[in-house]
Amino acid sequence: DEEPDNRWKSLYNACLPNIPNLPQNLPAAGLIITLESGLKFGVWMMPDNQSRGMLETFLAYLVPDNNLWQYTQNKVIEAKQQGATYRDYHLDKANIHTYLAWQDPPGKQLHDAVKQRILNQSHPQSANFLRWLQELYEI
Repeated sequence: DEEPDNRWKSLYNACLPNIPNLPQNLPAAGLIITLESGLKFGVWMMPDNQSRGMLETFLAYLVPDNNLWQYTQNKVIEAKQQGATYRDYHLDKANIHTYLAWQDPPGKQLHDAVKQRILNQSHPQSANFLRWLQELYEI
């Protein structure tokens, strides 16, 4: 999550014996390789194949640009200063889950927030991921 180059190197080394044509670097648009057997192998590292982060980092791109999102981020930082025990590298998780806690109804799960359009699934940041997903699964 914190060091995408190290995460890719780890995955690369684990897969290389079975997939010898892996690229040295993960492409920015994600990786899709069709194996000799015809199976497809795909890799997408959240949030965008190059930046540190996780699923919640990606989903933060989909939060509507509004005052509540900025307020949420400020309050999560303030909560940390007041003793909240989340780990610093989980800041993105704390932000998105706090934001969802303040929706109606509170506490939506991540997939529900996307399905119910609390998160903007048509945000440009999601286009690359959707393109990769559609190509990998031929949908």
